[in-house]
Amino acid sequence: SERAASEFEQRIEALRVANMAKSKVSVFFEISREPLMSVNRDHAISEIIRLCGGENVFAEMAPLVFVTPLEALFSRQPDAIIYTSSDTREKISSPRYRGLKASNEHRVYRIPADSVLRAGPRMAEGAANVCASLDQARQSLAAKK
Repeated sequence: SERAASEFEQRIEALRVANMAKSKVSVFFEISREPLMSVNRDHAISEIIRLCGGENVFAEMAPLVFVTPLEALFSRQPDAIIYTSSDTREKISSPRYRGLKASNEHRVYRIPADSVLRAGPRMAEGAANVCASLDQARQSLAAKK
């Protein structure tokens, strides 16, 4: 277990170092579609977002996990949307995201649900997936400039 813990810490530290100087990307992280739910700054998922150079657009909300007001999401216009799913074939196509710049410009990313929604060593893999998604968002945003 000590070896596994050490490997986890090393992976997280490598991600931290790799992402510390990257430009910030505002993120909406969907943990549930019906009802639409997200997390605040105190959740481990927000820590992963920060680790990857992202900013949770709902960081200040309470409680830890909450039903997301759709109007508030549209007013914040995140740079990227990340959602969780165990179905690798699933593509997010919810009409609720039409009109969000992130959706219109194809900056919507799927993360395997178990890698971020279940605490444990696999969260390092989830963090790597979030970081890779935010890197794709950065590339897309840079191409738009």
